[in-house]
Amino acid sequence: MRSASRGDVTFARCVVSNVVNTPISHERSRSERRHMPVMVRYRVKPERASENVELVRGVYDELHETRPEGLRYATFKLDDGVSFVHLAEHDEDGPNQLTPLASFKRFQEGIAERCDDPPVVSEVSTIGAYRLLGESSG
Repeated sequence: MRSASRGDVTFARCVVSNVVNTPISHERSRSERRHMPVMVRYRVKPERASENVELVRGVYDELHETRPEGLRYATFKLDDGVSFVHLAEHDEDGPNQLTPLASFKRFQEGIAERCDDPPVVSEVSTIGAYRLLGESSG
């Protein structure tokens, strides 16, 4: 688990670069060609929560318009209204489709100033899932 310092690591680097790229074989299955999923958690200042929600929605609007392949991404707001969790995974045999988005760049601008607790990144492994994010696994 790593904490992104306020000025040193952008949210995008947290989401994208926590995984070591390994060469892939054409014999690997689709599930084996994925990066290790990452979870990013952070807490925004109460007066900035609605702004954060709107910025996140902007990312999803652009994702729905561009429909990038190889990206699986979800964002959740916790019941305290100021804590957020992002889950991200992308295929390692293609470019990351999240970081080039204009809306994602807008979202990550000022993330340090919006946060009371900066982003903390953890690699996660799936034990099981049922109809979460459009796929079943486990």
